[in-house]
Amino acid sequence: MNFFEKFGKGVKQVIGGMILGIFLLPVGVFMQKCAVDQMQYHKYFEKAVQVTGANDSKIADSTIIKTEGNYTLSDGSPYTVKVAEGDTYDGQYISYSVSKYIPKKEVREVEDSNGNKKKEVTFKWEKEGDPVQIAPDNLTVGVNDFSVRFGDFAQKYIPTATKVFKYVPGMSRETTRSSLGNEMGVSLLGKFNSMPDKPTDQDIYDGVYLKVLDGYVYNPNDNTMTISGIANKGSNSLAPVIGKWGAKMLVVCYGGLADTFTQLKSSANTERLMKFIIGSLCFMFGFAGIFGPILKVLDFIPIIGDLAIGLIYFVLAIVSLLLSVLFYVFFQFYWLLLAIAIIVPLALFFINKSKQKAA
Repeated sequence: MNFFEKFGKGVKQVIGGMILGIFLLPVGVFMQKCAVDQMQYHKYFEKAVQVTGANDSKIADSTIIKTEGNYTLSDGSPYTVKVAEGDTYDGQYISYSVSKYIPKKEVREVEDSNGNKKKEVTFKWEKEGDPVQIAPDNLTVGVNDFSVRFGDFAQKYIPTATKVFKYVPGMSRETTRSSLGNEMGVSLLGKFNSMPDKPTDQDIYDGVYLKVLDGYVYNPNDNTMTISGIANKGSNSLAPVIGKWGAKMLVVCYGGLADTFTQLKSSANTERLMKFIIGSLCFMFGFAGIFGPILKVLDFIPIIGDLAIGLIYFVLAIVSLLLSVLFYVFFQFYWLLLAIAIIVPLALFFINKSKQKAA
């Protein structure tokens, strides 16, 4: 790549960065507004009417309720999951899916900072098709006469598990398995609680694959569940509470009311913090894009340029954090700030009038 090609590419990158930066700044403001408007799940739950069943006299139309008690599961849940290879996943699951992953090799051409082209090789596990097995979609949870589809709950405070079995075609090295219905049989290479390391060329050559279970764990020792949502008089189904920006609260949780409240509060605070952080990052990368021409010029200056770029990014991080706090406070207390903006000038006006009359 000659100088003019490199220069032209740099100009395009700078202009693209500036356009992206201008776009990111309002997104940062919007995310702070979303952080302020974060649905406070625990506050809705705390104010919900505690009932003993679907026919409780305290239930009127569109009543937000909460109830705890022994639960039932429909459609054969809890499930003991056994895959076609003959292995059984440990424990039982309220709901689950089993997917197949195969090793994938990708080779692509990339350019380094000097414009030189080179090949980059990456390996990854890629899902093959739809889940091989899946729990019925209409599985329901019943608590105190209420019956709710498990998939409809917006907040599921049920422990989850990921279990991975790794296979290679061929007769088993652990035990002799029948190859009936499986032309070559399989050999179990290992069991894991998370996705194993990236595959290799040898894995691709050998035809290695994974069976991955993602499931909600059934714990026979937790015989109590709490559910919460909107109930209507005479109905045993629940609907979600809808907040700003489409946020929903329809809760199922192992344990009692206190545990559920704690989980909901933690979720609300975590989501609000994440939105605040995303907003701050939008400000930072937005300013970095706008100041792209300066950063690009400094990049050509040895040593001093790197130090200057680091200092600029540090300043941008501080400015972005301060802006995030200011916008957060503004959206949180805009009504109070608006009142002050109106009342203070009026008060000064009347005080000044009183002084003029007194004089």
